[in-house]
Amino acid sequence: WLFKKEILMPNENELNIEIATSLALRGVKVSKIEPDLLCNTKDIKLDKNTVEIYSAIAPIIHARIEEWVVEPAVNVTMELFKSHLERQLKQFKLLVNGWDKVITRNALMRAVLVNSPGNIRGNALSYVCRKKNIPLISSQHGVTVEISKSHSMLHIGFDNSVADTMFSYNSKIVEIEKNTYFDYSKHYIVGMPLRLIRMKHKKPINKSIPQIVYISTNLYHMGIGISQKTDYGRALDESRIITNVLSKLPHKVRYKTYPEDNRRYADIDPVLSIVNSANNIELFCKKIDMRYLVSEHRIFITTCATSTLSWPVMSGKPVVFINQKNNSSLTNEAHASLSKGLFVFDDDKNNFHENLRSFLSQPISYIEAQWEEKRVFRKDMIKNYFSEYKGDAGKRAAKIILKEYLI
Repeated sequence: WLFKKEILMPNENELNIEIATSLALRGVKVSKIEPDLLCNTKDIKLDKNTVEIYSAIAPIIHARIEEWVVEPAVNVTMELFKSHLERQLKQFKLLVNGWDKVITRNALMRAVLVNSPGNIRGNALSYVCRKKNIPLISSQHGVTVEISKSHSMLHIGFDNSVADTMFSYNSKIVEIEKNTYFDYSKHYIVGMPLRLIRMKHKKPINKSIPQIVYISTNLYHMGIGISQKTDYGRALDESRIITNVLSKLPHKVRYKTYPEDNRRYADIDPVLSIVNSANNIELFCKKIDMRYLVSEHRIFITTCATSTLSWPVMSGKPVVFINQKNNSSLTNEAHASLSKGLFVFDDDKNNFHENLRSFLSQPISYIEAQWEEKRVFRKDMIKNYFSEYKGDAGKRAAKIILKEYLI
């Protein structure tokens, strides 16, 4: 009874946690919510409109399938598509019913603060919120859209296609999202959360740990939206970096695997056996996110334009970025900026492995000196592609929510 305002949170990210904390300190109730699912998709009946969706798109899908599938398999593939579509539509309807029960339970002045709503779960929540005139607010969960060329084909899955309001780290992502066909949101730039800004706080280095770390982003079976290569091709690329570069360095190197929630294959990754065979490489495969290990190293090496890059960049320590042409490569604009602020090596250039090995074979202090020379360029790069501000992102966003939605 003490509260008149409430923020509902179905999930979280670093910025959402910071926003919720600031709102709580201003007297807003923070509540965790989950959809109330009392049945399963088998009990869901599709109405006439959803059934007609398949009829409307079937000719388009049929023509597309004919381009890729041998003639005897076309009809079977169409049936598989139809059954998958029906399951997805039933799941959406189930989630709509579940969210509706949760959100109608009380009458406080409310808003919903969500992470990554560009999926069935988020779209169902958005549908319910719009019916009830409850604002759905999302905050950026990592730097990817700003720098990744492959994300240009994934606009429909962007948060701004679902949320009423977006809180973003920087101007670049706002510029990109505003120019997408599916943009639905109001956009506010609030900067990165403190958890990322804190990466700059230096701690003493433990010299018993390799001072160079290779942060692998090699995940298999990620689909053509992320990589143009097969899993076999990706494994070969990764193994060549280990064999031709990392294993030949005069330094000890830690190979940090990506924390995989769902294994794609039952077999152990063959790349790891190559890592284990190298005398100077330490395999680190504990399920620990890189953010908790940043303080342990002096030089970071990583690949692919993903949110993983934020943690080493915000540490202020030297970052060597391998830009893979056919696997989550940088946009041309981001490439120009990051090349000035970081050490960028393109895998499609002549003598790529030799040049990378030569650079990393230098004394670490030499690499750090060259890194310092890029300081001015890096300042602009961080402001444009990483964080507009140097702190108070949660407070900044909380003030906007209170002013615009919880008056």
